[in-house]
Amino acid sequence: MIEENLEKIRKKEEEAKKLLEEARVQGAKLIEEAKEERERAIDRLRAEMNELEKRLLSEAEEKAKKKIEEMRAENEKVLDALSKNVQKKKSEAVELILKTLSSGV
Repeated sequence: MIEENLEKIRKKEEEAKKLLEEARVQGAKLIEEAKEERERAIDRLRAEMNELEKRLLSEAEEKAKKKIEEMRAENEKVLDALSKNVQKKKSEAVELILKTLSSGV
């Protein structure tokens, strides 16, 4: 009777050891799968980040080009106004010179 109980206990211990080892193996497998999934998630985030960076750089470049064109157009207007003003002043100077010469003659 005692021998039978001891044998049952030993069998249960062996079963428990097997279950424990299976649990360890399964746990290690789950940990490895989690690590792999983490790496895949990091890779996806890096790819998304790179795409976002490219998009933002492209948008910034387009805005800069637009601003440069606006500034060039504004500069052209200013230069045109200055040119007209110079022409007007030249004409006024020529008229003044002619008046001065004609009144002195």
